[in-house]
Amino acid sequence: MPLTIPNLITILRFVLVPAVVLAMLNMRWDWAFAGFLVAGISDGVDGFIARRFNQHSNSAPISIQWPTRCFWSRCSWSWASSGNCRCGWW
Repeated sequence: MPLTIPNLITILRFVLVPAVVLAMLNMRWDWAFAGFLVAGISDGVDGFIARRFNQHSNSAPISIQWPTRCFWSRCSWSWASSGNCRCGWW
């Protein structure tokens, strides 16, 4: 996998997962929200840069999906585990 700017942004998003999970488990919702914002914006930015400057790689579909799936699944689990999930069915 060539180390391009979109790939670096994707790696940053993957590293962000434990930080946001810890923030949620410690009920630091301001930090968790900031992490969500960074993850969401970086997802759009790395896609834009990859398309605009034709920086695609063969492993891009896999490398993009895993950080995104890990981020949302771990954050959903952390939110539910924190006791702040007020869903009747959860």
